[in-house]
Amino acid sequence: MSTGDDVMCVAAVHHFGTLPENDWPAVATHLVGAGYNGDDLFALAGHSSRESKWVIDELIPGALADLGVPALTDDGAAEVIARLISQTTPVGGHPITGSLGKIAREREGPSSGLVAEARLMCEHLKGKDVEALPHRLEADRFEARLRSLPPTNVPPALAEILTRSL
Repeated sequence: MSTGDDVMCVAAVHHFGTLPENDWPAVATHLVGAGYNGDDLFALAGHSSRESKWVIDELIPGALADLGVPALTDDGAAEVIARLISQTTPVGGHPITGSLGKIAREREGPSSGLVAEARLMCEHLKGKDVEALPHRLEADRFEARLRSLPPTNVPPALAEILTRSL
């Protein structure tokens, strides 16, 4: 089973379902270029982003199996996504918190761990009055904690594809 950062990042976006179907062929192309192989991965890389989503959807499970994509917990996937966003965004604001909060809002059912914490921090960031200052500082510390995670070793072009819908 491969556990390279590129595969872990694909596992994370797949875990949360944040990668649109039309981006999967480009991701597969990057991974083939990086030396990964497998029949479904090659087939997926050979499709256009304008291909029918049904055709692409049929190839994704096999391509993930070709890559040896590990199953991740919510916290594991959130940590990988935080590392990836940290790599692709400048310091300032709360892009990691906002992206994980968006994932929490779009998920069905309750969230836990980092995703739930990000959702709470997003609520804290909505406050504009003086009483909100301690909560804003807490959100700043949360973002800083996520930014302190080790960066991923993913090529910039692949990182951009994986994060543009977050």
